[in-house]
Amino acid sequence: MKTVIVGFSHSNNLFSKLIMWATRSRVSHTYIRLDDKTVYQASGLTVNETTYECFLALETVIKEIGVEVSDEQFVKSEQFRLSTLGKPYSFCEIVGFVWVLFMKALGKKVVNPFCDGSRGYVCVKVVMDYLGMDDSGENIDPDDLYKTLVK
Repeated sequence: MKTVIVGFSHSNNLFSKLIMWATRSRVSHTYIRLDDKTVYQASGLTVNETTYECFLALETVIKEIGVEVSDEQFVKSEQFRLSTLGKPYSFCEIVGFVWVLFMKALGKKVVNPFCDGSRGYVCVKVVMDYLGMDDSGENIDPDDLYKTLVK
């Protein structure tokens, strides 16, 4: 078994504030911390890695948790990580996520109509796929992911 660090954070930019407002949360972003020096995430325009030091200059970490994954899943996770670096950020999926949140406020559960699959990623999707989890197109938000992982 391997322990993978999943982090939850926010920044002070408008996009982050809109996500926090829409989800009524203190968190707008989730990421994988590979070690004390490297963060893997979908942020900006791409799926990317950055140093933890640079990440902390832009993001406020709210919480980080250790998630146990099997050795087999860890190998798959690392293959996924390497294959997704440089893939685009899925802005269309964010638009669909707004639709999901709107319908949720009306008491209806809908699937995001703009899921990009493996063509583009948002932060929660890249973390879930890294961990081998399936969101079934629901586009859960970072708080939902946290609640799922701590169960």
